[in-house]
Amino acid sequence: MGKDIFISYSRKDSETANRICKALDRAKISYFIDWQGIGGAMEFPEILANAIIDCKLFLFLASNNSYESKFTKSEITFAFNEKPKNTILPYIIDDSKLPPAMRLVFSNITWRNINEHPIDTILINDLLSLLKEQNPPKEKKVNKPETKTIESGIELYNSRRFVEALPLLEVAANQNDAKSQYCLAVIYADGYGVKKDLSKALKWFRKSADQNYDKALFRMAKFYQSGDIVPQDDKAAFNLFLKAAKQGHFLSAYNLGLIYEKGLGVFKNENTATHWYEQAASKGYYKAQDEMGYRCLKGIGITKDYNKALEWFRKASLQNCCSAKNSIGFMYFKGFGVKQDYSTAIWWFRQSAMQNYSSAQYNLGYMYQYGLGVKQDIDTAIKWYTKAADQGYEQATDKLKELKKQ
Repeated sequence: MGKDIFISYSRKDSETANRICKALDRAKISYFIDWQGIGGAMEFPEILANAIIDCKLFLFLASNNSYESKFTKSEITFAFNEKPKNTILPYIIDDSKLPPAMRLVFSNITWRNINEHPIDTILINDLLSLLKEQNPPKEKKVNKPETKTIESGIELYNSRRFVEALPLLEVAANQNDAKSQYCLAVIYADGYGVKKDLSKALKWFRKSADQNYDKALFRMAKFYQSGDIVPQDDKAAFNLFLKAAKQGHFLSAYNLGLIYEKGLGVFKNENTATHWYEQAASKGYYKAQDEMGYRCLKGIGITKDYNKALEWFRKASLQNCCSAKNSIGFMYFKGFGVKQDYSTAIWWFRQSAMQNYSSAQYNLGYMYQYGLGVKQDIDTAIKWYTKAADQGYEQATDKLKELKKQ
C-alpha cells in the first residue's frame, strides 16, 4: 500500500530529514524514506521505484548535498517519468544556489524553502492540503482477510523485514497472488532472512510469471538467457522479455534492445533494437538513455541527430552515467550540435574520468598532451594515460610509449 510521501534526500542531510519525519509523524502523514541505503542491492531499486510510483507526493529535499547525490538524481528522474508534475515538491533546506540542470528539471514547478515555509507549520499544512486534493472522499471498503494478508506481507517485505514477511507471503502466494509469489521467490533466490534455495525461488518465479507479473517474467527471462538454473533457451528468454516489456518493464525493453542489436536468437535488426532502447530510455533507465544518445550521434537504427543525442546524454548524466558524461565532452570537443568548446569538453571529460571511466581518462590525457583548453602539461597527460592504460585501454598504452620516445 503506497505511502502519502516519498522523501528523496542526501544522507548527509539526515538531521533535517529526521526533523521532517517527526513532523509528519505528529501530523499522522505516512511516508517512505530510505534510511539504510537500500538502493545498492539488486532487488531494492525496484522497492524504491515502487515506493515512488505508489506515493501520493514526492518530496525532494534540495541542498548542495542532494544536488551532488547520484541517488537523488536517479529518484528525481524516475519521479518525473512516472508521476504528474503537481505531485512533485522541491523543498530547499539550505542556502544553496540551484544548479542550471536542476533549474531546467524543475521548471514550472513551485519551490518551497525552509526559511519561508517552516517544517512544523507551513510545510506540513501545505502537504495536508495537497494530500486532501489527492484523496477525494471514497466509500469505505471492508478488506477481505486475504487482502489484508497480502498487503501486510508485501509491506513487511518492502520494509526489509523478511523473516516476518515470509509466513504472510507464503499464505498469499498459495492464494495465487502474483506479487506475493514474486516477493517470496526473491527472498529464496537471494537468501534474505532465510537459507538461499534456488529450487523454491524458481518455483515461485515460474508461478508468478505464469500470471504475467512483469518482474517475474523478467527474472525467468534472465534465467533462460544465462542457463544457470534452467536450460539455456534464447527463444524462451525473448518471449518472456517481450511479455514484460509490453507491460512497460524498462529492463525487459532494454534487454530486447540488446537481443536485436546482437542477434541473439533473432535476426539482427538495428531499427528494432533502437525501438526497444527508446522504450527503456523513456522510462528513465540511464543505460538506455546513454545508448540512445550514442545511436542518435552515430545514426544507428535512427536518423543522425546531434541535438537529440545531446538531450539523451544529458538525461543519462543526471543519473551519474560516466559514459554519457564522456560523450558530452566528446560532442563539445568536436563541436557536434554545439559550439566547439575545449574548456567545456575538459570539464565533462574530468567528471567522467573521476569515476574511473578509461575512455574519459584517455581523452583528458590527450587534452593535456596537446594543450587543448588547458596549458600543455605532459606530466598530467602521463598521469591520465597511465590510469586508462592500467584498465587495458590500448590507445593510452600507445600514447605512453610515444611519450617515452620523446
